[in-house]
Amino acid sequence: MGTKATIKRREQRKRAKQRLKTQAWYYMDEMIIMNTTNTVSLGCTNSVYAVCAPTQMAQLNYWAACETQACKACPTKEEENSMNTERNYLERRVREIFCDKERTLIDTFNLHVDNTPRTYKDLIAAIKDGKYDLDPKRTKVIDAQVESGENPLYFACGAFDGIIWKGDKMPDPAGYGIAINALRKARTTAMDIVQTQDAIAGLKALQDFDAWTPTGPAN
Repeated sequence: MGTKATIKRREQRKRAKQRLKTQAWYYMDEMIIMNTTNTVSLGCTNSVYAVCAPTQMAQLNYWAACETQACKACPTKEEENSMNTERNYLERRVREIFCDKERTLIDTFNLHVDNTPRTYKDLIAAIKDGKYDLDPKRTKVIDAQVESGENPLYFACGAFDGIIWKGDKMPDPAGYGIAINALRKARTTAMDIVQTQDAIAGLKALQDFDAWTPTGPAN
C-alpha cells in the first residue's frame, strides 16, 4: 500500500503523465491533415516531398515525426542540404550554358558582321560590283524626310542610311530573334525541371538543354 507520502507521489506522477499525454495529442491534432479521401496524413514541412501518411501512431510523440525522421518520406537535414547543393549546381550550369549559347547565336547569325565599306576605294568597288541592296522601309522614310524638307544626312547613317551592304556573310537579325526566343524557352523548361524534380531528372534536363541547337537559317 505504501505510506501517505508514497501514495501522494504516485498520484502526482500519474497526473503529470496525463498532462503530457493530453499535450502530445493536442500537438498531434494540430499537425494532422485530413485529405480529400479522408486518409489521415501527417503534415510534412518540406514542399519537395509528398505529405507524410503514417497508418498507425506508434508513439505519443509521433506528431514530431518529420523532425525525428520517423516518417521515412521526409528527408533528413543532410539530404536537404545535399538536394540544395545539387539543385544550386544544376541551376548555375543552366545559366552558364544559356550564356554560352547566347554568345554562340550572335556568331551563328553573324550579328557581329559589318560589310560597310571602310574606305572610298571599298565604297567605289562595292557599288561597281553591286554588293549592296536597298532597305525599302528605310528608303521610304528617307524619301519622306526629303520631301518634307528635312536633311536626311543628319539622321542615322548619313548617306549610307537605307543601304544594306552585301558580303560573304550577312547578319541575320530575324533568324537570331527566333533562335534566342527558342533558347529562352528551352532554358525555362530545363530550369522548371531542375527546381521541381530530383537530381536525376534535373541532370537529364541539363543535358538536353546543353544539346539544344538553333533550327533557323544561318548563312
